[in-house]
Amino acid sequence: MPSSNTKQQPHKRDAVNKKVIILSVLGLVLVAALVFFINSYNVFKAIGWHLMPVAKAQDGTLSVTAKDDYDLSSIPDDEIRFRINNNITFEDGYSKGDVMLENPKACKYSIRFSFYLSSTSELIYMSDLLEPGQCITSDKLSVYLKKGKYECAYSAEAYENETLIGTNGGFLTINVKN
Repeated sequence: MPSSNTKQQPHKRDAVNKKVIILSVLGLVLVAALVFFINSYNVFKAIGWHLMPVAKAQDGTLSVTAKDDYDLSSIPDDEIRFRINNNITFEDGYSKGDVMLENPKACKYSIRFSFYLSSTSELIYMSDLLEPGQCITSDKLSVYLKKGKYECAYSAEAYENETLIGTNGGFLTINVKN
């Protein structure tokens, strides 16, 4: 005569199989939801944006085709002059844009550039300190911007021996395509 334990084993096995099936289905649903979330919210681009290094100043000058209306080769000691792209384009809110910032060799001061949204005064970009003869061609913003056109103000701060000497500023437009 079989013992009562052998009759209960198939019942226990069925219960374990049901738990495995339920957990497997829940796992698949969770994975599907995660894949949907990642694709819907460009998570990989957002992660990449945070990991993308900020541009460093490089020696050299910008390659520009437009003729400047002021001389960048002879700058009086009490002035700062620079080049800046006043119509910056970004492919999307996570990519680098063509900021094109230059501190000419003839400038006596180091310069740091900052961009602010005109609508909120929020700081959206701050460059490294550019020494005379350095430039930044492309860089990412400090914040994510959605597709659109943004009116901004910029400031160019002049430093001598890490002391702020003066500022200059103006306006620019940022275009985010996608």
